[in-house]
Amino acid sequence: MGFAIYAFVQRSTAIVEHQARAASEALNEAQNKLIETKTRAKAESDALNAKLSDALKQTEEARKQAEASNERATKEAEKAERDAKLFISAMQAQAAVQRTANVQLEKAAALQRGTDAKQDSATIDREKRYLEAAKKSVQDLSADAARKSAQAFAIMGAVRIISTAQLGRSDLFDVSAGSQVAASSPARNPTDMFSGMQGSAERAAVFADRQPVDSTHWIEWRTKGDVTVKSVAIFAAHDQIRFRRAFSSFKLYAKKQNKWVESAIQSVATLWRQLC
Repeated sequence: MGFAIYAFVQRSTAIVEHQARAASEALNEAQNKLIETKTRAKAESDALNAKLSDALKQTEEARKQAEASNERATKEAEKAERDAKLFISAMQAQAAVQRTANVQLEKAAALQRGTDAKQDSATIDREKRYLEAAKKSVQDLSADAARKSAQAFAIMGAVRIISTAQLGRSDLFDVSAGSQVAASSPARNPTDMFSGMQGSAERAAVFADRQPVDSTHWIEWRTKGDVTVKSVAIFAAHDQIRFRRAFSSFKLYAKKQNKWVESAIQSVATLWRQLC
């Protein structure tokens, strides 16, 4: 009887321990699953946060690019407007010179008529004052028009404006560098065209007068040796008296394989002619 009771008690204890052990294992398994779930949830949350951060960065970058594009577009529009105003101003200045030049011609003709008619000295003096005032106005307006046209020309031709003072002995065509004038149409001081520091009292090459309209003057020169020309500057002026000496275009040729080939500078000369 005693052994039976002992066995029953041991069996009951074993069942309880087994149940406790099973409950403990189930609890551990539940805890592990909970940890697993938390870990997976954290990983998913981190991935979502990373994607969100990338999306925010892309959005910010797109915003910056859009702002930069808008700024460039605004600057280009402002530049286009400034350039348009510059060209319009140049054309208006040239028109003002032409109108004033016509007035000068009218005043000169009036003075000539008065002189021919032997009008009184007071009338002649008055006409002379009118003519001098017109000449002064033409000179002032011409200087203003030249400045504005040069600026417009520089923008259209993408070139840099320089003055004669900036020409030095580095000029490939300067006679001091060994250049020589080979031939030319009738002209005075042809070498002055290639001498920035020396030359005649006129400091300019002056081609012959009394030539038909649209006559072509020319000058041929050679450098000391073969050279590479990157840019060309020409400085010229019309006569101040009725523009009797003037020019409308300029062409540059280079001799290659014993043939004269027109340089691309013609396109620039054409632009200058259109502006002036």
